This record gives sequence, structure tokens and C-alpha cells, in this order.
Amino acid sequence: MRLFLTTLLLSTILLAKCNEVKLATLAARITKTGFDYVSRFGHKIIDFEIPRIEWPEIDIPIDVGPGSGRVVVSDLYIPQFQTPNFTFFLEPPKSVHWISKDGLINLKGKINVKYTLLVPIYFSGTVYVTAANIKTNYSISMHDSEGRPQIDINYCQTDIETLKISIEGGIVPWLLNLFKNQLDILFKKLLKTQFCDALKTTLINELNVILIQLPTHIDVGSNFYINYNYNSSPIVTSTYVQLETYADAIIGNKTCGIYVKPMNTIDAPEGFMGNIWISSALPNCFLKSAHESNLLRLVVNKNMSPQLESFLRTSCKFIDICIGKFFSKLKKEYPDQYLDVAVRSEERPRFLMSDDGVSVLGLFDLDFVIAPYTEKSEILARLVIC
Repeated sequence: MRLFLTTLLLSTILLAKCNEVKLATLAARITKTGFDYVSRFGHKIIDFEIPRIEWPEIDIPIDVGPGSGRVVVSDLYIPQFQTPNFTFFLEPPKSVHWISKDGLINLKGKINVKYTLLVPIYFSGTVYVTAANIKTNYSISMHDSEGRPQIDINYCQTDIETLKISIEGGIVPWLLNLFKNQLDILFKKLLKTQFCDALKTTLINELNVILIQLPTHIDVGSNFYINYNYNSSPIVTSTYVQLETYADAIIGNKTCGIYVKPMNTIDAPEGFMGNIWISSALPNCFLKSAHESNLLRLVVNKNMSPQLESFLRTSCKFIDICIGKFFSKLKKEYPDQYLDVAVRSEERPRFLMSDDGVSVLGLFDLDFVIAPYTEKSEILARLVIC
């Protein structure tokens, strides 16, 4: 008995957890061709972000030679940056990997040297650093957290093939030789670290903070709301990356509650940069909320157009055409008046999608009343359209 109750309890918990996961109503797929196109925008982002990197001050001891001293490099900035060429690779089952090469970066800053050899020797000048053929190797993936997407860095590597340091200001060669090798090693390490740190902090961490703070229930305004729940990892194959999420658009501060069928995204047309799938549940949620909010209503009256003003009369001349000519009782019991036609949805309209196209099924009432229409108007006739 205890085993049965334990099994029943575990099954109930697992079933509840499964029901919490909402099936996707939106899916988007981007192919390798699409990634190549997107990489053009990636260049613009990098061109903007890399020159904004804040470089730390460099302070190294000089402990070689007959004396001792220190080298301090400060106020580093990037006067020139050449974006590397990117190549994307897809790494099933979850990662996107890209490499770059042929990048170039120029650094400029102030250098101060103090070296004591019996007496202190001071030097101040300008340091120029050129790093060429910068090769990067990055891999990122994505997971969900509290219904929102978050980006992960799987690994980040940077290699610099060519590094050139020059110093202006008249420093004597023997003093430069005391610390130049140290400076070369330190600048290479600094550049490698800063490139990965820029990716992790500026591009990823800041983006993750923005994503995690996004509301999953968004008040657009005018009683219109958008809900979304990202609760799945991307699908990564050798030819595309696919993202899926639950989303609905509703009128009124409520939930949808419509059953969502799994979307078939297997048979996707080829030869495009990407594909988008929309579940029928998304428009059906909107139609359901519009019906429940009594927004699928319309009163047709004489003020809409001169033609309607003429047609909705209960009485008219012999040569004119009006609704009273077709229904003599109107002309007899309600002479020289106008009709209003109140159109409203009797039940929730249903949006259907198939290989043959899309259609909307609904049941609408057309109530004919003497103008002006009010909720308490006597209904003279009702026409049901389905």
C-alpha cells in the first residue's frame, strides 16, 4: 500500500510538472545562409563594442640588469580597429560555434618608466601597440531560466599571431630591452583576456540581465496583453538552429487556456535564410479573448454612409430602395424610422490552418432593431450567420 501511494504521488508530481510546460506556439529556424547574413550585423556590433573596452593600467617591475625599477602603462584606448572575418559552424545538439581571423587592433597609451641605477632614471612617452591577425574561437548556447532565454559561453579562445610595440619619447635602447619582452607577453595576455571578457561581460552578461528582467506578461496598452514562456533549449543540427517558445496575444488581463497542439516543423521548405511557424492557438487565443471581452460587436447604422442611410429606412418613395419595401410590416408599424443592425459573435470564432489554406469558423447574430440601438432595444428580427 505504501509503495502504491508513493508511486501515485510521484506520478501526480511528474504529471503536474509536465502540464506546467507549455507547448510552443511560435518557432523560428535560421539556416547557415541566414547566419552568414546575420554576421554582417555582428560586425557592426563588434565595431561598436570593442573600441569601448576599458583597458586596465599595466604595472610591471623591472628586476633584470644592474638596477631595479617599474614600468607603468596607462590611459590605453583603441584609435583603430579592423573587424575580423567570421565563419559560423553549428555544433549539434545545442551550440553555435564561430571562428574569426585577420582582425587588427591598434592601442595607444602613456608609458612611465623609473629605473634606479645608483641614481633614478625617469622616462615618459607614448606607447603604440599593433596586434594583427587576431584569431578567435567562440562557442555559445542557450538555456531557459524562469521562462526567459539566457545565453551561455561554452568556451572562448583568442590568439594573436603578430604583436608590435613601439615607444616614442627618446628612451634609450638598453633600458627598453630590460622590459620589452615582459611588455610583449603582458600585452598578448591582456588582449586575449580583454577580448573574451568583452564577450562575457559586455555582450553576454549585460544581454542576459536584460533578458532575465523582461516581463513574461506584457501590457501593451488599450487592454491588450502579450504573454510568452521560453521553456526549451534550441534545436541545433548541422544545417540550422531552431528556437521555439510559447506566446499568446490576448485582450484583457487573463490567460488563454486553449489546448495547444504540437507543431510540425519537420517538412520545412529549403533554400531560405530561415523559416517561421505560427500555431493556430495564437490567433485562436486572440479571437477567444476578443469574444469574451465583447469586442466582436458592431452596430451598423445610417451614419456610416449615405447608401446605408437610404437602405435602412423603414419608409421610402416608390423609386427608392429601402428595407421597408421588402418588409411591409416595418413600413406599417414603424413608419419614417431607421433600423440599426447589431452584429455580435454568438460563440468563439475558430481559426483553422491546413495545407489548403486558412479559414475562420464562427457563429454571428445580426439583430435588427429600431434606431438608435441600445442593449434593451426590442429585437424585431435575428439573422444567424455561420
